[in-house]
Amino acid sequence: KSFLLNLLVQYFEWLEMEWLQQAGVNDEGAMVSLDDVAAAGSGKRGLFFCGRCIAGTDCTSSGIQCASCKRYQERREPMPSAAAGSRKAPARGDPPPWWNPEMPVPQGFKVQRQAETCTKGIEIYPRPFLLRRRGKQTAVLLMDSQGAFDGMINEKQSQTIFALTAGLASNVIYNFKGNIGEENLKHMTEVGQFVKTALSLTGKSEDGLRTPAEQRPLGSLSFMLRDFDYPYPDGRCDEEVTWEVRLGKAEEELARFEREAAVLSSSFRSVKMAWLSHPGQEVEQGRSCDLRFAKVQPLFMQLLDEFVWHTFERADAAFPFPSRSILDGVPLTVNNFMAHIENLRAMLFDCDLKMAPPRWMAMQLLKKERDDFQVDLEESMRLDLPRLEHIAAGGFGGYYTSDLDDFYTISKLVQIQDRVVATSEKCPGNPSTGTVKGNILHMQGGSGTLSGDEITWSSGEPHNCFLCVPPLEPQVWVRQALTKEQVATAEGELEGQREALQGADGELARLRGRAEQAVQDRIVNFQDKIAHLLQASEREQQGFVQDLRRGLGECLEARVLDGRATISRQEAEVANRRVDLAGQRERIAVLEAKMAKAELAHIRGEAPEKASRTPRNSSIGFPFCAGDWGGFWQSHCQVMPHQHLSA
Repeated sequence: KSFLLNLLVQYFEWLEMEWLQQAGVNDEGAMVSLDDVAAAGSGKRGLFFCGRCIAGTDCTSSGIQCASCKRYQERREPMPSAAAGSRKAPARGDPPPWWNPEMPVPQGFKVQRQAETCTKGIEIYPRPFLLRRRGKQTAVLLMDSQGAFDGMINEKQSQTIFALTAGLASNVIYNFKGNIGEENLKHMTEVGQFVKTALSLTGKSEDGLRTPAEQRPLGSLSFMLRDFDYPYPDGRCDEEVTWEVRLGKAEEELARFEREAAVLSSSFRSVKMAWLSHPGQEVEQGRSCDLRFAKVQPLFMQLLDEFVWHTFERADAAFPFPSRSILDGVPLTVNNFMAHIENLRAMLFDCDLKMAPPRWMAMQLLKKERDDFQVDLEESMRLDLPRLEHIAAGGFGGYYTSDLDDFYTISKLVQIQDRVVATSEKCPGNPSTGTVKGNILHMQGGSGTLSGDEITWSSGEPHNCFLCVPPLEPQVWVRQALTKEQVATAEGELEGQREALQGADGELARLRGRAEQAVQDRIVNFQDKIAHLLQASEREQQGFVQDLRRGLGECLEARVLDGRATISRQEAEVANRRVDLAGQRERIAVLEAKMAKAELAHIRGEAPEKASRTPRNSSIGFPFCAGDWGGFWQSHCQVMPHQHLSA
């Protein structure tokens, strides 16, 4: 068996390179490969496909060739004469192309001629063979399973190795010496029954979406008779008959076991039989490390080449197709392979195939209980936390500076419903009023749009009368602080939010108590469900119950911790906003002192303090005070002696 696997290592290394030579890369960076199967719709052969799903359709022979692969096709015209898997059937007398006589036989798997077991459990060749065919790349793993009933393991352990091998492999080669017997089929029949029972308990079916062969949970099964010469009735030997004749004889042999073959055909994708002659005395008696292909009997290599061609290379062999999980029918990938191994290990930890299906059902029930509990927790432990937003900070109220004078002069806006009263450090005794509609403020011939802490002003139409206040020039006001009233209101809001968060902490504790009671109810319900599944093992029932209790407890604890973390984050946010409001009060004190100084100067009749910095743009400013207007009138108006101006 290990010697045969080493030959397959050489074969798959050759096949990997052979198919890779027919691959390329399209202008979108996807690897493409040639497919000589007639494409759906067009019926054309020899098209390139990348295997990607584009706009809901696979770029394969059964789908539609994508635009990038069409462009690649045009550049490759005329098309290559051969595609991956297009090697013709081996002809008698022609040596297989995947070896030459002087090549040493690979030693990837240990070969041992003593009676004791060589392989322990299941061994996997160290690297996968990456095979591209029909636009798709599949990683092929070569596995070596411990021989069944070798005297080292008991019957249950042998059956478990059979089940694991059949459950993982897309192609199973059952290798044994001599002719096939009822005992050989019985072992695989028990595995097939186990897998069908396990699948029937999952309740999942996509039979309408798959072909009859794909609906069978297991891969292809080949019975390989080793060191066997078929006794043809007419006296012929294997050198004198074709593969088709040998295939017919194999089908006749399998037909002798009608009941067992029917069970296997309902579980495996296909069931076939083949045989190999003796490889020669050099193989049996010589040192494996010195063995070369020239020492292997040519008939053995010819029969093996015919077998691998019909099993792996023929177009209708559909190889390589991914193995599927025997538990839910999902194809095995690098993402779910280890999880599938863990599920099989949990089912077969005691090597009892009869207990594995109900144990799998109990595992599924446990998973469903946990998933349902998580969904219930999302609803039952939903906390009504306060929204942390400064309602008081909304509107136009606050202390602002303008970019026209480098943010030096202070203006204070107080909003009362839809009205705004504005006072300025430049004209403290002359307040202005405006109206608010949404986030737009209309005042002194201009309109300002509030966005966050900024008001962007745009000027209105200019007035023709010199006595009217000119419209406000375009500028941006930036809020430097809130007003005292806004800060007081915001502090009241934060206090309400703090009290609401304290209440949420108590509500979380109450909800946790209700969830703990729900855990107990679910455990009792779960015990009733698995009692009839695992009647023979009360200890195993308790083990599942403990797993469920631990799993539900972890879900509950995680939900409680998440709730507490959310409350803590909001409490920290409330504390940070309190600190921010304290800073607001400090800024208000400074700005009000500045405004009070300007007001005092106005009462005393003193001119407003000039800015220590020259504004970037000459501007009338805003608001427009009486003093500024007097200066404007004196500098711009010429009063004739005979005219009298009265205000």
